[in-house]
Amino acid sequence: MACGDEKIIVYTEKNFSGACAEYRQDQPQLGDFDNKISSIKVFGSVWIGYTWPEYKGYGLLLEEGEYPDWQSFHDIHDDYLSSFKKMDMAPLCEPSNIQLFASENFSGQSTILQSSVSDLPCYGFNTTSSIKVKSGAWVLFQKPNFAGRQYILTTGSFPTKKSWGADVNAGYYVDGDDKISSLRPVKRPGNDPDDDIKVTLYEGVKFSGRKHVFTSKDDNTSDIQGRIKSAVVNGRKNWKLYSVAYPKTGATAVTELNYSNPRYPNPTSMPGADNTDGVQVLSLYPVKPDE
Repeated sequence: MACGDEKIIVYTEKNFSGACAEYRQDQPQLGDFDNKISSIKVFGSVWIGYTWPEYKGYGLLLEEGEYPDWQSFHDIHDDYLSSFKKMDMAPLCEPSNIQLFASENFSGQSTILQSSVSDLPCYGFNTTSSIKVKSGAWVLFQKPNFAGRQYILTTGSFPTKKSWGADVNAGYYVDGDDKISSLRPVKRPGNDPDDDIKVTLYEGVKFSGRKHVFTSKDDNTSDIQGRIKSAVVNGRKNWKLYSVAYPKTGATAVTELNYSNPRYPNPTSMPGADNTDGVQVLSLYPVKPDE
């Protein structure tokens, strides 16, 4: 996608079909497309979609790329988008630096981060009450592995949970709305595909149910409680999934998901995984296709 062609195209049906509209400027209201968007393409830019008009409600980060169905861009409910705002590109060109504080007004335990963390509690940071974004743009997630409600922040100081939006009632999440469990820098448009290596695993078929996002190897996927029944691969690496934690050298993978065939809607679509009950995943590794 050309970095200079800054626009977003929305579609009323999955897989980029149905009626469509193209936007290049902020859209406080979507008219005939209000709450009717099922797939999206983003070119050369980053947008925030909102579940209510006038940029209110729950914010959803839409980075450069293609989103063939609503599960690929949020985990709330089909079609719930009512306004769009294009992000300023300047913060995306800065180094990423954020400081989290356990207590309000920048007090208590703190940690400074410059890259993604998929599970803050495992990292040793359980509570976030105030934040300083020193540079860059960040997306913070309610749940581990970059899932759940999102908070999108750029350079600034946020002394209370209210100041970074944790008290906004979006009408979808109730328990743990103000909890931050994972975070990452917002991706700059035009990055090489190798900079966006990830796999998204779903506990339901056709990309439904609880989802788990991984951007690097994980020797013990303790957060996965059910069997995996569908998956999506991003970037130019395959993923080997194992049914044991901490697999030894030479261990046989349950399946290998190939980036050249990135969407696996059910267990039988995964190579070697013919069990319709799904795949048990206790560890996984990104690998080059020839490894």
